[in-house]
Amino acid sequence: MIGTQEDAERAVSGHLTTFGYGSSRNCYRVGDVIYKVNRHKAWNANEDEWLKYQQIVDMVRDEAIIRVPETRLIETISGPVIAMQYINGQPMNECWCIEDKEPHSEECLPKEMVEPLQRLITDLGGKNVIFDGALYWIIDLGECI
Repeated sequence: MIGTQEDAERAVSGHLTTFGYGSSRNCYRVGDVIYKVNRHKAWNANEDEWLKYQQIVDMVRDEAIIRVPETRLIETISGPVIAMQYINGQPMNECWCIEDKEPHSEECLPKEMVEPLQRLITDLGGKNVIFDGALYWIIDLGECI
C-alpha cells in the first residue's frame, strides 16, 4: 500500500516542502510518494481523482504502454489526501509544434501516443503524463474521462 497516514498528516499541516503546484492542489514528495493536498475547501479534487482512479485503473491494464501510478486516498483530519507513486521521467504535453517548421521539444508527445491517451485523459497540455523511457504514466487522474 502506497503512502502513510503520518506523511499525509504532515502534508496537510504544511510540515513538508512543496514539490509542485497544480490548479487545485499542492504536491509534496516523501521518498517515492507524492502527496496531493487540496487548496480549495469548496471543491475536493482528491475525491474526484480517487473516483476516476478506481474507474481507469482497470482500463489501462489492457494498454501496452500506458499506466497509472499506484494510488491511495488517505483520510486526514483536514480532508482526504491522495498518495501516489512518484514516477521519475520526462513530463509530456500534446505537441503544438508546426510540422517541418520548428524542432520538437523533449516534452512533445509522439503523434502515435496522442489518440490512445486522449481516450483516457482530457487534458494533454498540462504535463499530466510522464514518460519513464518505457511507459507513459498518467499522473493527474483528475483529468481523466
